[in-house]
Order: sequence, then structure tokens, then C-alpha cells
Amino acid sequence: MYRVYQNIIEKATMDQNDFHGVVTIADLGNDRAEYANGLAERVFEVPINTDTRFGIASGTKGFTAIRILQLIEEGRIQLDTKVNDIIPGVFKNISDRVTIKHVLMHTSGMPDYFNEEEMDDFSVLWKDFPMYNVLSPKDLLPLFSDGQMRFEPGEKFEYNNGGFIALGLIIEKITGQALDHNIHNNVFKRAEMKSAGFDRLDALSHNSAGRLCQR
Repeated sequence: MYRVYQNIIEKATMDQNDFHGVVTIADLGNDRAEYANGLAERVFEVPINTDTRFGIASGTKGFTAIRILQLIEEGRIQLDTKVNDIIPGVFKNISDRVTIKHVLMHTSGMPDYFNEEEMDDFSVLWKDFPMYNVLSPKDLLPLFSDGQMRFEPGEKFEYNNGGFIALGLIIEKITGQALDHNIHNNVFKRAEMKSAGFDRLDALSHNSAGRLCQR
């Protein structure tokens, strides 16, 4: 199967000189094919390798959702548990009807710190609020905790970044443990994601894309 996987990668990456990243195809056995191209750091022209670590931004929402579903499986919360029942008073104007299910499904209507339908430059947020100062979910609350509901819970779908900050706070409240430790111990370890982690943006770990730029 290695040759099959290699052929797939070769066809997909043919003439893709502008591609910066890693492509991996693997199965449950030992067959694995990988391709790395581009620069992990442009100033010093450090090449990407197959073990380079990348920031995945909103890709981390999946890890938060997994931990929430684990807590539901453990019987510690339910999909219809109200957000205000777990973290009352954190969001000043959130409806008492907002449930964990609403937040997971992006149908909560709760306030957000970056609405992608209204804003197109994510970097504006961090001009006076450096991202490297965000060490836990609560650190983002000043950006949106006083905001108004955008619509009634369940009324429609609207992608919501802030809702997953709320889920992170719920995880910490239920478990008494920081979110990053929760994810590391209950998601990364169980999935054998040995290189995954939560780095400060001004102190990225070895072999991380952009590491030499972060000063």
C-alpha cells in the first residue's frame, strides 16, 4: 500500500511549488507515505520536514468538542445542560436557554469576539490585545463577555468562536483542571498524539513552523 499512497501524494502535489506543509497518508497498519515542502521559517529559510509542528487555529475546536462529549459520556453533564447553570454570571447577557448542544452546533446566538460575517481581518483583534497573553479561556472574556445575544438559541446556524471559549470554561469548571491539561491527558494521550500541545505564541517548541520569528 505504500506505493499506492506515494502515487496519490505525487499526483496531488505535482507542480505545487507554492505548497507549504505536510501531506501524510497512513492506515491502521504500518503503511505510511509522507511529503513535506516549503519553509517553516522564511527569514532563515528553515525547511519544513515531516515532523514540523503547525498551529491549527480553529482546528482545536474539535479537541474541545471531544472533551465535552467525553464528559457527557461520563454522565457529568448533558447536551441539554444550560451554560448558565455551569458558569453563571460569566456572560452578562446570555440567554438562560442556551445549552451545551446549542454551543456545539453553533446555534447558540451568544456573543462572539470575532464574527466572520462582519469582520474580515482577524489580526485587528490582537492590536491592543496580544495573542501571546492568552494563556487560558478566561483571558479572552474581556473581548466579548458583556456582548448581547445575536439571536434566540436554536433560531439559526452562525459560526461562533466565543462559544468554544464557553465550552472550555465549562470543562475547567466541571473537572477542576485547566483546559490544556484536560486536552493533553484525555485527548492527545488517548490518540497517541505525542507531538501535539499548547504553546505560547512567543515561546514555540522545537521544530514548530514560525518558531524563529517568535521573539
